[in-house]
Amino acid sequence: MGRHNQMDLTGAKQFLYELESIGWKLDLLRMTAFLDHLGNPQQRFRSAHIAGTNGKGSVAAMLEAILRATGRKTGMYTSPHLIDLRERIRTNGAMIGADDLIELVEKFHGIITEIGCTFFEAMTGLAFYHFAETGIDFAVVEVGLGGRLDATNLLQPSITAITNIGYDHMNYLGSDLPQIAREKGGIIKPGIPVVLGRMPYEAEQVLLEMAERSSSPVFSTRHSVSIENLQMQANESDFTLLTDNGRYADLRLSLAGPHQVGNACTVVLLAEKLDALGVRIDKKDIFTGLQSVEWLGRFSILKHQPLIICDVAHNADGMRMLQWMLDHFYPDRSVHLVMGVVKDKDIAAMMQRLPLKLAKVFAVPLQTQRGLPATALAAVIPRNKVEIYSSLTSGLRQAIEETGTGQLICVTGSHYIVGEALEQINNLTK
Repeated sequence: MGRHNQMDLTGAKQFLYELESIGWKLDLLRMTAFLDHLGNPQQRFRSAHIAGTNGKGSVAAMLEAILRATGRKTGMYTSPHLIDLRERIRTNGAMIGADDLIELVEKFHGIITEIGCTFFEAMTGLAFYHFAETGIDFAVVEVGLGGRLDATNLLQPSITAITNIGYDHMNYLGSDLPQIAREKGGIIKPGIPVVLGRMPYEAEQVLLEMAERSSSPVFSTRHSVSIENLQMQANESDFTLLTDNGRYADLRLSLAGPHQVGNACTVVLLAEKLDALGVRIDKKDIFTGLQSVEWLGRFSILKHQPLIICDVAHNADGMRMLQWMLDHFYPDRSVHLVMGVVKDKDIAAMMQRLPLKLAKVFAVPLQTQRGLPATALAAVIPRNKVEIYSSLTSGLRQAIEETGTGQLICVTGSHYIVGEALEQINNLTK
C-alpha cells in the first residue's frame, strides 16, 4: 500500500469515505477491538455523552461552548458534518487540522482495514485518540445512531443526557417510542447521572425505569426547569431560566427557536450537575456559552437579500419545528422551500409539516447514494406546489431568481442539502 506513505488530505478523506460502503453495523465488537488497539484513549479524558432523536448536536454545541468559557481545553465529537468531515472532531471549537487527520489515518489505516471498521467507527476511534493525545480536559460526545450499540457507547462518561425521543431511523431503532427510548437509554451507565430533556411521557417512563435499574441519579427538565420572560426572535432568544438550584436572569441564546430554549434547559441542568461532580462551572460561564454558541444549519440566516435560511430538519419533529418558526418569525412572507431528503425517512410525515405560506417546493437530489430522487420527493407534494430540478445548484438558482420581497428561501430536508448549499451560496448570490 505504497500510496499511503505520502498521504495527503484528499487521500486520507478518501480512505475514510471508502469505509462508508460497509454501511452501519450496530454491534460493538469491532469498536472494542479498535479502541483496545489504540490503548483505550476514551479512558484518558472526562466526558459527557449525549443521545436523542433531535437536539443532541445543539446540546453538545451549547455544553462545549460553556465548558470552553470556563477556560478548559475542550473536545467535541458530532455527526454528521455539513461541508468537511473534519468538522466532526473539534478541539476548542476548531475542527481537527489537516495534518493531524492525515497523521491519524497514516498511523491507523492498517488496523482499521484489518478490523473492518465502519466509517463511523473509524471516525469515533480517531476522535477519541486525538482527544487523548492533545490533552483535552473534557469532551462532549454526541451519539451517532441510537445509543445502546452506537460506536460512542464505549465511552466512560461523567454524565449522560437524552435530549428527546421521537420517530427517526425506525428501521434500526424500532417503531414505537418506548422501543426507541430503550435504544437511546442504552447510554445510561451504572451510577452515572443522566439528564433528560422534555419528551413524551411514555418515553420518559422507560428511561426513568432504566436509570433506576442502573442506580443512575436522574434529572428531568420537565420537573426541574422552568422558563420566564421568553422573547424570541429569528436569530436569538432571551429568557430567564429557573432550576431547583438557581435563577439565571436574562439569558441570551444565540440559537433561535423554542426547541433550542428547551435544549438550553437540558444544558443548564447538565452544567449544574457537572459542577456538582467537581467539573467547576460558574454561572457566568453558562451565560457566556449560551450567548456565544455557534451551530451552523439550525435556522441559520445565510443572506438577507434575498432572505435565505437553512435548516437541517430531516424528520417529522424537525419539520414541525421549522414550520412553526417560519410561520411565527416570518408570518408575512411566502416560502420557497429548496428541499432534498434521504431515502429512509418518513417522507409523508415530513410533508405534513410544510409552512402555511408555502409558495413552492424546489425538489432537488442529494449528492449521496442515500439520497431520494427528486421525482420521488415531488410525488408526495401537491402538483401545483412543486418543481423538480436535476441539482441543488439549478434549484437554488431558480429559487433565488423567483424570490421577491415579501418572500424567503429555506433550504432544508437533510444535513447533505444544507452542507451543499453552504458551499454554493456565495457563488450563487454574487
